[in-house]
Amino acid sequence: AGVLSRKGMVADVSFYLLYEAADAVLRMENCKLDVQKVLLQMLPEFYLQGTQLQRLNQLFKDQPIPRQNLLLTIPMDVVLGANKATAEVLERYLRNGICLVVDGYDPAKLPMEKLKTMGFTYVRLAPELYMKQETANAMHLLRQEGFVLIGGKADDHDTLAWLIACGVAFSSGTLTGVPVSEDELIRDSLAREK
Repeated sequence: AGVLSRKGMVADVSFYLLYEAADAVLRMENCKLDVQKVLLQMLPEFYLQGTQLQRLNQLFKDQPIPRQNLLLTIPMDVVLGANKATAEVLERYLRNGICLVVDGYDPAKLPMEKLKTMGFTYVRLAPELYMKQETANAMHLLRQEGFVLIGGKADDHDTLAWLIACGVAFSSGTLTGVPVSEDELIRDSLAREK
């Protein structure tokens, strides 16, 4: 990320990865696989580049997939530290159907009301908050308010069971799969449906 930032390549590399992720979604849809979402871990600097809405809109014209099938992470610290211009860009993305996931979310640092006001509906809580009753309570409240919860770092059975009990819609971690190439993903999905 540091090298890309110094060389001014954050936006270009981000869009390369966005096109690849959208292509994976499109290929799975073309194979008639039940695709729910693809989550793309974005570089935090992407959101500090000014508006990229025109390029994002072009992405969805070039890759005709439902916008809600491509989720882009945004670190909670970027949301917290956003100046007025950056906050306006984020809100514009959200109003235009770009699905941003507040990554590393901590309800004690960023009130749910602010997220709602800005238009966020997806959150992935910080793993250090897992396995605590106050976190479970916060997750319950977030779900009641219409937020979609995403779990991460589900690296043991207890954590995965806790995340499921707390109502996460999607989760990732070593128990839910290992990194695979796009071709392997398609091949495995087709084999599973036979």
